Amino acid sequence: MAANGELEVQLRDVGARLQSPPDDANAVLKLLEEAEKYLLEVEQAPPESTISAAGPAIAALVKKELLGHSNYDVKLAVISCISEITRITAPDTPYDDDAMKDVFSIMVESFEKLDDMESPLFGKIVSILETVAKVRSCVVMLDLECDDLILQMFHTFLTTVSSNHSETVITCMTTIMKLVIDESEEVQTPIAECLLQHAQTTLKETSTASFELVEKVIGACSEKLKPAFLRLLEGTPLTEYRNIIASVCEDGSDVREDTNADPSVKDMVDDGKLSERTISDELPEESSKLDQDVNCPDQDVTQITAVSSSTTPGDNDTESVVAKPKDSSNIGSDKHLKLKPSGKSEAICQGH
Repeated sequence: MAANGELEVQLRDVGARLQSPPDDANAVLKLLEEAEKYLLEVEQAPPESTISAAGPAIAALVKKELLGHSNYDVKLAVISCISEITRITAPDTPYDDDAMKDVFSIMVESFEKLDDMESPLFGKIVSILETVAKVRSCVVMLDLECDDLILQMFHTFLTTVSSNHSETVITCMTTIMKLVIDESEEVQTPIAECLLQHAQTTLKETSTASFELVEKVIGACSEKLKPAFLRLLEGTPLTEYRNIIASVCEDGSDVREDTNADPSVKDMVDDGKLSERTISDELPEESSKLDQDVNCPDQDVTQITAVSSSTTPGDNDTESVVAKPKDSSNIGSDKHLKLKPSGKSEAICQGH
């Protein structure tokens, strides 16, 4: 690794050349590869002098000449560099909201090519995927209300995932989807519908990998997903879906008591033989029990209170860090450049 002084000189030099990139796409790609090489050497929360040295490159990467380049390989190389920048500046975001939305749009588009493992670009796309998962930059998409992009990303993961993918790729997909769900105030209906679509038993034969991925995500976020699932599946036979859906929808205090009282119900859940049972079969029982509780003021309501006041567990999968805020005045005057705290202070955490 180059000493800080030498690295800062290299960053300034490549940043100056990125300000006026060459017209030839291959020459631009070579320049971007050089920039990424130096950015990879920068640690998270570096000294102010290093941030200042990287400033021209950081500013140049979101200019139209690069981020809006007509060559896809160039755009992907730009996103790869920006992905490293988000790691370096975490937990701050390096650009203003509009620029970050443009970055996320191209980033999500790149994930659509995760099914092409023979592509020479596959390794770069996987690297971007890993960084998004590690530094939690996907949570910033929630702050920016990129609902359509988030839905597109979920759909892309569930349609491109393959049994040939490495465990790293599948784990990153799972982590990103789990982060988005856990950090949402409530699960958006389109997200719940997307998960249910890929949890249908009729799709098992055509996409085993998708089945396994959606099962992991639902299992990890069952409490957060349950209200949306109950609402969407009312009147729908649960046998149309994986066992995990029945487990989530029936995993309530009332259902647990009924299951313990009648072992045959538990057997049906375990065997996936919920033939005629639907969500609407469960809801009246819950309503009846609540009415009983209201009409019997002497009844101990501790259990009900405990259930309704439970909090969502925090995400312990990633260790958070607090990076010292940077003075954006040292970086440059580009209108898109802005080391601004995310709406969620822990949205981006240590990556490498």
